[in-house]
Amino acid sequence: MEQAKAVINWDKSWEGIETMDIVDPENVLEDVLVTTFEGDCSEESKQKCLIVQIMHTFRAPLDFNMLGTNVWDVKRNAWQNYYNHIIVVGESLNPPKEYDGISKGHIYHLTETSNTTAVDEFGGTWTLQYDKWEMDYIPNKKPLDGLTMHGYTRTNSNFEMYKYAQHIIAETTLVEICPNCFDEPFDKINDVFAYEYPVSINSLDNPEIQQKMKIESQRAQKIINELLEPIKFHYTSYTQVTNEVKYN
Repeated sequence: MEQAKAVINWDKSWEGIETMDIVDPENVLEDVLVTTFEGDCSEESKQKCLIVQIMHTFRAPLDFNMLGTNVWDVKRNAWQNYYNHIIVVGESLNPPKEYDGISKGHIYHLTETSNTTAVDEFGGTWTLQYDKWEMDYIPNKKPLDGLTMHGYTRTNSNFEMYKYAQHIIAETTLVEICPNCFDEPFDKINDVFAYEYPVSINSLDNPEIQQKMKIESQRAQKIINELLEPIKFHYTSYTQVTNEVKYN
């Protein structure tokens, strides 16, 4: 009982004067009304008791799922009862609580979004840890990569977006070419066929190709020799003339 955040105290004096005191620092109770009347103490007993009815409205969801009552009579005999599994949920009618948070020497104005979370004036999120507001860690975003002359590579930050765009283009083109291709799943189509291509061979291993390459190589060498023969003769003549020069 001493840990309760909201308490309704009701008392009736010997003179019949009823008093009610409400302790509600969180402002979770509204329209509190207490009514009393005499009635049977139980269905089996005709003994008269004072029936006390307490009615109120919750302005905010409960942090705990328990309510308790503590009743005592004129002889100080007390009865305590607890009611479990009482769930009150929904948005609070009270304005959100506000706090001041400090991070890296700067003061931020926080607005509570739940019992353990808040948001500051810049949109940053905070978490209540060990009765202290801590700014949530925000990882550095990967910088956006530019488009290179080779297009998007798999390591490019925009690759996933580019791949999805290509998927949409391909799907749209397929619908235009084959409107009925998406009528049934691929594994349900019975007239699927495939082409079998012959085993590829390296043309350089063909003896006929090798013979042609040899002939063309000899022919090219002959042409080069014919083109270079005048140059070779001129160089030889120039060398001989140079060697015959004598100095007196």
